[in-house]
Amino acid sequence: MPAKLHYILILFSIILIGCIKTKETSQTNDDLLFDINYTLLGESFYDTALGMKMKIPLGWKKVSMLNDKALALKLKQLHLDSLGSKMYIDTAQHASILISKIDNLTTEYLRRMYNNPDSTYNLLKQWDSVIKSEFSINGIPTYQFLLQNKDLINFKLLFTGKTKQKFQVDYFIERSNYLGLVKKVESSIGTISPL
Repeated sequence: MPAKLHYILILFSIILIGCIKTKETSQTNDDLLFDINYTLLGESFYDTALGMKMKIPLGWKKVSMLNDKALALKLKQLHLDSLGSKMYIDTAQHASILISKIDNLTTEYLRRMYNNPDSTYNLLKQWDSVIKSEFSINGIPTYQFLLQNKDLINFKLLFTGKTKQKFQVDYFIERSNYLGLVKKVESSIGTISPL
């Protein structure tokens, strides 16, 4: 290959790599697109205090946590307030959604938590993996932590702006039911938006 052509190919490769990196960087704050199948979704959830709305997966029913001591204890372990949280459960598939207001979540603490999620979510090593990502959903800046072990998958979404309050949405799915529920979860996540 002639030397001049060799240098042109190297230069073109550098420019192409630079464009790809720039494109990836510019997309980190763009909305993540979800494949929403509305036939898999049921009732609408609105919370004017949080300033958000979403659709709940079809067949998932709201439960009262005020009278359920087991649920209240589970929320306490998650460092959430049972009075300020809403839960929907699919009893047949052993799956649930927990919607919670987040108090005292500073940008500095959130960044530190994002940089080292094990220190917040996996101190007891109950998760085999914790995968983090950052994006926007319908204009709301979002931090996602995907927590997995041999029995359970937790999609943990922290919403940090564009709404009245910071809030968190957790989807809990038994691993054995994941394939049957993942489209419902994806569709539901894609509907989370500001009021």
